[in-house]
Amino acid sequence: MNGQHSWNDKIQFKHTLGLIGVLVTLALLLSAMIHNYAIQFLEQRAHVSAQLAKTMENFDTLHGTISEEYVLIQEFLRSGHRAAYEQWKRMSANNATALQNMRAKLPKDTQLPQELDKIPDALTPFIAMSQKAAALRQTLGLDEKQGLRGALHTAAQQVEDVLKQKHQQALTISMLMMRRHEKNFILEGAEKYVQEQKQEYAHFQKLLAASSLPTANKQRLQGLIQDYYQKFLEYAEGYKALQQKQISLEQAFQGDLNADLNRFDEDFRAYIQHYKQDGYVQEHSKDHQFMMLMGVVLLLLLAVLYGIARNILGQVRVLTGFSERIASGNLSEDGSVSIRPHAKHELQVLLRLMEKMRVNLCRNHDAMQKQAGDALRIKQALDVCGSQVMIADADYRVFYMNNALEGMLQGNEAELKQVLPNLNVHQIVGSCIDDFHANPAHQRSLLDALRAPYTSDDLHIHGLWLRVTATPVFNEQGVRIATVTEWEDRTAQLAVEKEVAEFVQAAEQGDFSVQLQTE
Repeated sequence: MNGQHSWNDKIQFKHTLGLIGVLVTLALLLSAMIHNYAIQFLEQRAHVSAQLAKTMENFDTLHGTISEEYVLIQEFLRSGHRAAYEQWKRMSANNATALQNMRAKLPKDTQLPQELDKIPDALTPFIAMSQKAAALRQTLGLDEKQGLRGALHTAAQQVEDVLKQKHQQALTISMLMMRRHEKNFILEGAEKYVQEQKQEYAHFQKLLAASSLPTANKQRLQGLIQDYYQKFLEYAEGYKALQQKQISLEQAFQGDLNADLNRFDEDFRAYIQHYKQDGYVQEHSKDHQFMMLMGVVLLLLLAVLYGIARNILGQVRVLTGFSERIASGNLSEDGSVSIRPHAKHELQVLLRLMEKMRVNLCRNHDAMQKQAGDALRIKQALDVCGSQVMIADADYRVFYMNNALEGMLQGNEAELKQVLPNLNVHQIVGSCIDDFHANPAHQRSLLDALRAPYTSDDLHIHGLWLRVTATPVFNEQGVRIATVTEWEDRTAQLAVEKEVAEFVQAAEQGDFSVQLQTE
């Protein structure tokens, strides 16, 4: 260890980071000063660009509004929805004001204001055509209670009321067919339904003339059916006129109005693109100057950061090498590692802690070897002792079985397999002791509850008599860490006890013919 003091011993990570922060701050301040002039230029260009973008956005909104107006008026003419008509009126009222406000914001040194003026010239007649078409749609009727459609419905209802009273089945069927053609025409507007209505009207006339109705009733029905048919023709003519107006509206919108909108949109976008390109050219030279100066500043900054990083990485490599030696088990002192006891740098502090850990590991090495030797001797003693011992961990998984128990189990493996078919003496270590019991859940609950040694009754297993003693093992904190199981083969002992009992019982009864097997 190096016990000398130096200014480097006082440096910590926070000082290094503070130095980096100061250098970065100085670099940023310098770049801000260099870039100040360029920022002023960019702000001016950005202000003009923002105005142009806002005006372009307003025009896009206006373009979309006019397109939406066209959709709304067509929807009203097609379906008669009053909500679409009211929304169309509100939107069209704001167009002129929006166009005037937009013209004032266009650049005066271009043709854009003159091009914008063409849009109202096409929009005004389009709105007038829309208003006339809307008036015709209202004349036709928005539902079956208004306009020509309402009158047509009333006339049809009058005819149907009379037919219902007179019970004229043929005439009623003919009237139903006429109503069907009427509804088909209202829904689709096809000319074929007008012709089918004309044919059915003539058929109704023939049926009426041939009917048995009184003359007065025939004349009344004749007048009513003529009124209904005339109103149908009026509605059909109005509907055809409305279709023509819809076509004219579409031509007006897709023609001059939409063309003017698209032309202005293209020219305005082209102007904005040209303005941006011109700004890019002017910005390029300023950016080039700025990048040259910033390059010099960055090179100086990187040189300083490289020196700092090289110093830190050098200490990290020393720390890594020291860690690798300890991890590989080499606990000898490394004379090439310079450990400064007074250094405040975090890496030096960590290096001192690792040196302290190395010393402690050296001190504990002998104790660990002694413990390992003791454990080995215990295992060897258990391997050769006469008691038949098995040890399982806290999860009842066997991790040790001595030779006496293995020999006993191997000698009786055939008998044990009669009860435990899956038993394999060579695979007991590593398996769970649940495999030794027909009812593992009962055995596990019994073992979980153990706090002291427990000796089972003599267990009879296919001619064998076994007795098992289970002893729980706890650590200093009282946590169950293992279970020691001692096995005892009592087959021979119980056979002797049985033979002696039989001999004594015979002697008590005066029978001395029973002999004991002395072996």
